[in-house]
Amino acid sequence: MPEYALVSALKDTRFKPISLDEVPNLSVAVSLLVNFQKRDNIFDWEVGKHGIQIVFGNGFHRGTYLPEVAS
Repeated sequence: MPEYALVSALKDTRFKPISLDEVPNLSVAVSLLVNFQKRDNIFDWEVGKHGIQIVFGNGFHRGTYLPEVAS
């Protein structure tokens, strides 16, 4: 979804917005998370190898972390 790219580039309060001067130096990568599997043990995944989606509060709060980001 293109709006996520704009939000992360310009409105994520954890980082300074991307400036126009930085645009020529940007690169892109794609990570696909597929075959999500529910786990009974919260430690049943490997940091840097698996992505993880954390959902709590009846699904109201959630976060997805890519393998290369979690490490």
